[in-house]
Amino acid sequence: MDCEIIDYKCLCALNPTFQLLGMKWVPELITILGYFTRLRFNEIQSHLNHISSTVLANRLKDLEDQHYLKRVEFAESPPRVEYSLTPKGVFIWETLQQLSNIE
Repeated sequence: MDCEIIDYKCLCALNPTFQLLGMKWVPELITILGYFTRLRFNEIQSHLNHISSTVLANRLKDLEDQHYLKRVEFAESPPRVEYSLTPKGVFIWETLQQLSNIE
């Protein structure tokens, strides 16, 4: 597939980010983790009305696979897992905040 060149940048490099951000719940997840910094699964779910556990788990995995968030497991009983944005995720969150200010 050929890339369309505008201003010497390849737009194809942006496609994975646009595809991910276009998935349902992803912008909301990034925003919630941006505001709260670090949350557990149930805490995230409580901020999102009507998201199923399966969809939430899949979206968190998608974001982790693309290096937008970090999943940290703690060796405790009961087990504890926390999610937070990576620097790449923080950049996307800040960009979403700027886009939300466009009128």
